[in-house]
Amino acid sequence: MGSSDIAAELNAWLDENWSDELTVRQWWRLLAEAGWAFPTWPAGYGGRAESSAVALLVQDVLLRRQLIGPPHGIAVTMLAPTVLRHGTLEQKQNILPRIVRGELTSCQLFSEPGAGSDLAGLQTSARLMDGEWVVNGQKVWNSHAHDSDLGMLLARTNPTAPKHDGISFLLIPMVQAGVDVRPLRQMNDEVEFNEVFLTDAHVPRDNVLGEVDAGWRVTQTTLGSERSALPARALTPPAGERPGWLDRVACEVYRELQATGSKAKELYPRSGNAARRLAQQVGKWDDQVVRDRVMQLHVLSEANRALTRRLGVTRIAGAPSIVKLAAADLARNARDIDLDILGSAALLSGPDAALGGEIELMALSAHKVSIGGGTDQIQKNILSERVLGLPKEKRDRA
Repeated sequence: MGSSDIAAELNAWLDENWSDELTVRQWWRLLAEAGWAFPTWPAGYGGRAESSAVALLVQDVLLRRQLIGPPHGIAVTMLAPTVLRHGTLEQKQNILPRIVRGELTSCQLFSEPGAGSDLAGLQTSARLMDGEWVVNGQKVWNSHAHDSDLGMLLARTNPTAPKHDGISFLLIPMVQAGVDVRPLRQMNDEVEFNEVFLTDAHVPRDNVLGEVDAGWRVTQTTLGSERSALPARALTPPAGERPGWLDRVACEVYRELQATGSKAKELYPRSGNAARRLAQQVGKWDDQVVRDRVMQLHVLSEANRALTRRLGVTRIAGAPSIVKLAAADLARNARDIDLDILGSAALLSGPDAALGGEIELMALSAHKVSIGGGTDQIQKNILSERVLGLPKEKRDRA
């Protein structure tokens, strides 16, 4: 089927199934049952085994019709692809339906204080005792661990094996006495990351993805999925029971998200048009230097949009790293233009600052695009070593 046929089918389905009285939970269930939630996923798990281009088309249709999109977050972008590739039939049937209905949230428990870039050097241990895994260790830089149901945990299950061979990929219930989640406040005064202390935490024996001691291969699927995840173009609320969105009326939630989300998009000029509006608002649009900078941002933004779409529908070696580097470059350019347009006013925070202090907040947040999910330097190493075949980076062994 062509894109016009798929759009027509989707619009007809929406006309028949949408109701202003649906809750978010009911709406997400309908999307999943019809295969419109995640079209690239297999049929029966919320998808239709379609291409990434179809998934983007569905998001665009939902956006145009001002309807809430499917769930989004770490469970969707990282856990689900990993379960689809490495999970048993029982694991797929238990986990995936809860993800597509927005009832299950997840976090990544990989990095440790002494194992970041050298992830295989992790020390968190898991021992099989009385029919279950008992875990001890510490993890850090864990996004959304404070509101997650199921953690993707890397733990050393064979301390005598070579470091890449003795690791297992466990799915750990996050709400239990042995899991202590502590927030890390960032320089933008927000709390997105956490450190997690595991003290005799329990994991069911069957909650291993892939084979025991062979979790490193599973990890590569998770990391690759993180870098290549399609963006959530349609507005969507946080998933999970705890945030409290599931049983609210979907159309009311959409209007609330539209009111808060549109403001952020206006203030943060990731596109040339948004930057132009910001410059006009503060009386800088007649400045030729500002106009030139805005034009450059517009070109970069459109090129990045085209690149993301192209790499999303074609198989190109290193595509996830290319997309992530491009996104980081765009974020830096947008941040710099923010600051140049507002000048010293962009350095102030609080409700009395220019534009409510949003530009200062977002400027402080822009750097995380180049750090989270693997720094720019790591992405360049991946491209140089695995795609271009260049020699590996020399490391100081002193």
